[in-house]
Amino acid sequence: MEEKDPLTYKQIREILAYIQQIHHEAAKCCMEMSSGADERPRLMADLFRRHEETLEQHLKSFGKEQYSSILDMWMQYVPVREIEKKLKAFRSENARSAHSIETLNRCIELQQEIVECFRQMAESKEAPRAEAFLGKIHDFEQSILKEMSMASTMQQDA
Repeated sequence: MEEKDPLTYKQIREILAYIQQIHHEAAKCCMEMSSGADERPRLMADLFRRHEETLEQHLKSFGKEQYSSILDMWMQYVPVREIEKKLKAFRSENARSAHSIETLNRCIELQQEIVECFRQMAESKEAPRAEAFLGKIHDFEQSILKEMSMASTMQQDA
């Protein structure tokens, strides 16, 4: 039986800040794991960093008034338990000595959990006014996942 996250209330702005923190930490871990000859961990770190810049642009595409009111909305269930597990695996000592392909896989797994988190929140009936906003964030996170997967595939083929 799947264990659910505790029922806590979070503002959407807190959730986005948390995801930004996760991406920042993942980029830092990737840079620590990168070696001179293998560019893949650095490439993933760059994707995580570039994500933050692009996310800000996406957020600005919503009207200032609508965007602000959505960020202030509260959600009761925020599914972050799996994200925490993936990040913990990323931080582990074994992960720091992992081969590049394992690092790539951990990046992709972490991003998959972030995508799933936003999918669940977008489909939640708890915040219908935020559905389009969260759906847009989900789609954006999904595009980052696709970009990571493509980069991983291209690098493996090289």
